[in-house]
Amino acid sequence: MFSPYAVAETARECGLDYRRVLSRVYVSRAFTAYQFSSLIREGLCSVLKKTRARLLVVSDVTSLFFDRGLSQIEARELFTNVCATLSEVATKRQMIVIATYFPEEKSRQSLFFETILFGKCTVLVRLRRKDKLLNFILEKHPHIKPFDMNFNVGTASSVAVMEA
Repeated sequence: MFSPYAVAETARECGLDYRRVLSRVYVSRAFTAYQFSSLIREGLCSVLKKTRARLLVVSDVTSLFFDRGLSQIEARELFTNVCATLSEVATKRQMIVIATYFPEEKSRQSLFFETILFGKCTVLVRLRRKDKLLNFILEKHPHIKPFDMNFNVGTASSVAVMEA
């Protein structure tokens, strides 16, 4: 999900011109794993070159690969190629790529996707929320030892994690 209203509100809270911020946000959506794979593997580099983006957010990176119309073998191959491309883009362009992942029920397929995704990432953060407590867990980082900490988030509905 993408909410331009949330982006505008956050920009205002940070003292930024929300119109300027929104003009620099590009949204692409795919409805099938094939479209998503094509978007990442064939279209991403030209968009990044044109926009000079330094941040790419891929929301719920595995969701389209659980489609019942897609064989497990096809899903695994497409997903592996997408993850390799995202990793390559992050490295070559020295940009931040954030891929959110919302675990499905544990299955061989979900474990495969986790293994590929977590193996390609350089920083792995898990966020777990229970009532008013948010547990932040840094599991993998090239320079920082793993740790976890809890935050009392009260009624807040979102948390931003940034890397300098």
